[in-house]
Amino acid sequence: MPTDLPPPTRRVEKKRTVFGVVLNTCMVVSALALTFMVLVREQGYANGQPGYFAGALTSMMQQTAVDSSDESQVLPPD
Repeated sequence: MPTDLPPPTRRVEKKRTVFGVVLNTCMVVSALALTFMVLVREQGYANGQPGYFAGALTSMMQQTAVDSSDESQVLPPD
């Protein structure tokens, strides 16, 4: 069964602008940098190294442990 297709047209290539090239370059570089950062952190976790916030969480837990001593707390009157 024959089909009646329009004749192929010549495609016009888009002109590349400096802004487009710079934007695409920044996107590729940032994607590679983020991938590298994720892989480095994953390697650290695999080796048992604590994360960035582990030290802060540990110090907060130690402070709350010190605060919960045998000292009596002052209660407001009813």
